[in-house]
Amino acid sequence: MFIILIDGQSGAGKTTYAQGLYERLLREHPDTLNNLSIPHDPWAAGSCGNPPTPEPLNTSQGDEPELQLIHLDDFYPGWGGLQAATRMLADTVLDPVAPGYRRWDWHNDQPGEWVSLKPQVSMIIEGSGSLSRDTLRAARQLTPEVLTIRITGDEELRRHRALTRDPFYEPFWEMWAEQEAAHHSGEGKTPADIELHITDTQGPC
Repeated sequence: MFIILIDGQSGAGKTTYAQGLYERLLREHPDTLNNLSIPHDPWAAGSCGNPPTPEPLNTSQGDEPELQLIHLDDFYPGWGGLQAATRMLADTVLDPVAPGYRRWDWHNDQPGEWVSLKPQVSMIIEGSGSLSRDTLRAARQLTPEVLTIRITGDEELRRHRALTRDPFYEPFWEMWAEQEAAHHSGEGKTPADIELHITDTQGPC
């Protein structure tokens, strides 16, 4: 079992990076994921952190891959919930017996259904707030195979990327940025194994 934690600032490309890594690992190691020893750098040299072009996955209908992709966006409890989601990640998502989380209903601004995860199955976890002292400790209690990645970028570029993706985000940009700054100067001030910095609108480099 391995766990990959992908933290970073809004608009830096965490979700795209995580999705690309998830698809690549499923293609290249479809039958051995839970016994895979993760490399220090998930991408081939020279790829500059950009995820590969998506290709069809070789999984038969009904097969469940030995890899879980988890987005903190699914359980932030509202626009003021970055710190709460970090706690939920450490306490419930990385629970050794009954992992899972309470989905957030963004449309109605209220808690949604409980989502159960599979214990002892590898995870890629992405989102602002995913890397902290507590989440790293919880991950290492589950497996020694833990890789941490942080993706950053200049604010103007990240803002452009984020608001192009979701214009309704604009009224909350400053509010969210303040929470990110507090996280990265506090609990999230934890060195990552891999540091990536976006330099264009395509992806982290």
